[in-house]
Parts: sequence; structure tokens; C-alpha cells
Amino acid sequence: MVDHGHPTLIDALEFDDTLAKTDVLYDFAFLLMDLWHRNLHRHAKRCFNTYFSKSMTPQGLTGVATLPLFMSMRAAIRALVAVDKISVAKDEPKDALLTQAQSYFNLAQQLLNVDEPVLIAVGGCSGTGKTTLASALAPDLGHAPGAVHLRSDVERKRMLRVPVLDRLPRHAYKSEVSHNVDRWLYTRAEQALQAGHSVIVDAVFLEPTHRRWMEQLATRSRCKFLGLWLEADQDLMISRVKQRRFDASDADERVVRQQVKSGARNASWYSIDAGGPAASAVAQARLAVIEQLGENIISN
Repeated sequence: MVDHGHPTLIDALEFDDTLAKTDVLYDFAFLLMDLWHRNLHRHAKRCFNTYFSKSMTPQGLTGVATLPLFMSMRAAIRALVAVDKISVAKDEPKDALLTQAQSYFNLAQQLLNVDEPVLIAVGGCSGTGKTTLASALAPDLGHAPGAVHLRSDVERKRMLRVPVLDRLPRHAYKSEVSHNVDRWLYTRAEQALQAGHSVIVDAVFLEPTHRRWMEQLATRSRCKFLGLWLEADQDLMISRVKQRRFDASDADERVVRQQVKSGARNASWYSIDAGGPAASAVAQARLAVIEQLGENIISN
């Protein structure tokens, strides 16, 4: 372009918002790929799920179908840059650049090896550690950057369009609202599964109907399903919810006692003893995934 009579080169798309923002996921894939290449899988998972939890449109979750290709392309670009630098390298050792290029090329190939999606539902009373367990499993399920993690506490507030750390009034937890939240979770999980991505849904799931929805979703999506049911002592659950700070959950002692009083149990889902350290519950869950869904479902 010509600026004040002088030719000016522009190596960017900032002059047009529409063009600059067309491939948001392609840009996002660069960050996810770099984190994955550095073995920062949990960081990649957190970025991935934070981004998609804020996407309220159906296109937001269906877009995850493009990520394996986009991440692979970004890895290939990194590899080519490293190869180009070899011919002009002066201060940087060429062997190191060659090793770097090979590692990116290998990753580019690996990222194209996508797995069949699975659906895992994590249920239990407040304070059993559902979110901690789901967050630990998500990076290791399916292909990069891990499973979509849908947390009911977050999705309820997204659905009601309030900040996730704002406390909701009691009427926002009435049965009809909770019913709609579970429907919302079902819809978003279905979108992600249709896009070929594994999903972990983290919710209380006290109602048998809502548990059946998850099982039926897996059947409808033709994917493997595993239900995990976390159990812990009432006093321990109360202690845990009292210690929460800056958390999306609004559960308190009254809520825990109410949930326990309901007598909710689930014999059909895999039981997890969540009364000990979080690492113990995660280890039990990983074993359940391997036993019920197969060794290739979860990475080591």
C-alpha cells in the first residue's frame, strides 16, 4: 500500500478485522501445539477447555473437529522453520536444529492419528472431588489436546449468563433449572462427540433420568461409555466444600447434607472411593477406564 506517498509493506492482516479473525481456531492451534510439544499437556487442556467453555454457539464445539489438522499444520510449520534455519545457522548448532525439526515433524504425524471418541460421566455428591478427577483425566483421553471437560457448575452459569465465580441464588438450583442444565450438558457433549472428540461430563447426577441421558447419548453417538460414581464420608465432603475459594461451585454444608439425605446411589456406574487423597481416586479412575474401555483409550 502507499502511505503518505511512500510504498509500505504489510506482513499482517490487521487492516481487515474480518480477514484477521477468520481462522481463530487455526491461530489457537499454534498455542495448543506448542504446549503439547513441550509436554505441557495439562496446560494445553486447560487452555482448550477454557476457550470452548466460553463459546456459547454450536459452532464453538463443532469446531474442535479441525484441531488435529490445524495443530499438525502448525507443528509442520515449526519443523520447516527449523530446517530453513540450518542453512543459515551461525551461532546455533545445526545438530540441535535438526533434532528440533525432526521432533516437530514427528509430532505433526502423531497429531493426525485421531482416536474414536469416548464419553465418561463423573457423578457423586458435592465435595467428592469430581472436578479434580475429571481435570486429571481429560488431558490423557483421546487425541490432543485431550477430552472436552464439561462441568455442570460452570455450564449452569454459562447458561444463565453470569460470571462463573458469582454466587447464584437458591432458585437457580430448583429441579426444573437443574433439569435444563443437564439438557444443556447433553447438547454440548453431543456436539463435541459429533466433532470426533472425547468428552468428560462432571455433574452431581443425583437423578437416575439424567444418568440415563448420558448412557443414551453414548449409544446414540455410537461411542464407548463409562460412568464413574464417587463416594466419600459426609463430614469429609462438608469439610472440602467449606475450604473452597474462588470456585464455580456454590455448594455448602446444607447442600451436601441434602444430597446425602436423598440417598442417591448408583450400582450401575463404576464406584470410586474418593475418601482418600485425590491421586488415589484418579488412579482408580484410570484403572477403570483401562478395564472398561480398553488400554488404548488413555495415555500413560
